[in-house]
Amino acid sequence: MTDRPTMTGVLTLQPAMPAAEPPTWPGAAWVGAVDRHRALAADAVVLADAEGFRRARLLVRDGRELAGSVDVAIGPGGALDPAETARALRALRATGLPAGPTGAPVGRITVVVATRDRPEDVRRCVASVLASEWDDLEVIVVDNAPSTSATRDVVASFADARLQYVLEARAGVSRARNAGLAAATGDVVAFVDDDVVVDAWWAAALAAAYARDADVVCVTGLVPSGELRTPTQRYFDERVTWARNTDRRVYRTAEPPADLPLFPFSVGAFGTGANMSLRREAALELGGFDVALGPGTPARAGEDPDLFTRVLSPGGALAVSPPRSSGTSTAPTARPCDHRHSGTGRASGPGSRS
Repeated sequence: MTDRPTMTGVLTLQPAMPAAEPPTWPGAAWVGAVDRHRALAADAVVLADAEGFRRARLLVRDGRELAGSVDVAIGPGGALDPAETARALRALRATGLPAGPTGAPVGRITVVVATRDRPEDVRRCVASVLASEWDDLEVIVVDNAPSTSATRDVVASFADARLQYVLEARAGVSRARNAGLAAATGDVVAFVDDDVVVDAWWAAALAAAYARDADVVCVTGLVPSGELRTPTQRYFDERVTWARNTDRRVYRTAEPPADLPLFPFSVGAFGTGANMSLRREAALELGGFDVALGPGTPARAGEDPDLFTRVLSPGGALAVSPPRSSGTSTAPTARPCDHRHSGTGRASGPGSRS
């Protein structure tokens, strides 16, 4: 999700998740990101690979901080209407951050990617994680009950000392994540689904979210749709909060939110396991994920809200921190949403999900 200005004053935006063919559904939307100040300063904004799209959804940043998203029409050649685009960008809220950090700095971050038989998704996900701007990064790919060696081969192809492969023969995304947690050495352990793509500032944003509040045990973030090419993707996108919520909130049982009467049993309010993280010691004390829940079990889901509730019940704080992609909160991620959980963990939902 990057943009690049040219010397002619034209700002060319790239799609979040490029595709080989134009969409066939007339309601498809081009998805990407833009820096508000650069777009307003450009003579023109043009979308790359916009053939077949009539509308665009742009995730808007001020630098690394998220301002929200806009929906605009696409003209000939992928050009956006300057007046419509400027009005939409200026209508978004001014960005700003809460008071400064109160917690200790974070050192190593371990990223766990649980997967089953989706080697090309893993390749894309891992490449984005390894590109994160964080000096002390560890990445663990957990191959869950695989039917081939394809995922192992993909991991080996990176030849990166920060990356390791773990085999978990017992099916279930909770078992896979727990295997990653057991192997992790980081202060913070982040979990992303294999169909997620993170941006370059994501890891730094995680670290800053923990540093901002000393009692925060768990941080979740935005998972905006990276692809809206089908009616199924659009349907799902319109029904999940984690795809569009850009408001930073910190939840504590000592301060129950008035707008969540069922708190802390508030499914959806706390984010999603596709983009979540925990302090490693706290995660181990909690016993990790419940292996009776989640994809790959009869329950098929529920492992992430269960863990969120167990974080909050003893008095830990949970931060939903999407407003920036670095600095003080979790960065946006990208993922596809055309598939449901099956086997061990084919995540469903948007993100910069394809």
